[in-house]
Amino acid sequence: MLHLGEDVTKSSVGAGSADIAFTLTNSAATPCSVEGYPAVTFYGSAGEGSPLALTTRDTGQQPASVTIDAGGAAAFYLVVGNVPVGGIGCTAVRSIAVVLPPSSTPLPLGVSLDPCGGAVGVTALEPLSSLST
Repeated sequence: MLHLGEDVTKSSVGAGSADIAFTLTNSAATPCSVEGYPAVTFYGSAGEGSPLALTTRDTGQQPASVTIDAGGAAAFYLVVGNVPVGGIGCTAVRSIAVVLPPSSTPLPLGVSLDPCGGAVGVTALEPLSSLST
């Protein structure tokens, strides 16, 4: 079973954008494999109501298969603009639901993000140890 969490120690904020790190920790007794880009849905409250009208775009390195050992973790970033873009302001996001390929089961998480510009970048899944700090 995988558990989703935010990793503030590996997140960073720069001029115009923020890279928000998320971890997927394997609590099962056996390894599992993931590959690809997580599918992320954004909500204005704790997963209630309709999803927000934000699009995602795949960004960063090409996906590769990642084996998550028992007790180990993989990770990905959401690349969030923090200034309005092309007249599109910022949206208050208070929860996300992440689906990992090839699963269809969403992993919910409460967050506090305010992405600007109507789109959010999503990086491919990778070993936690390879995320920059």
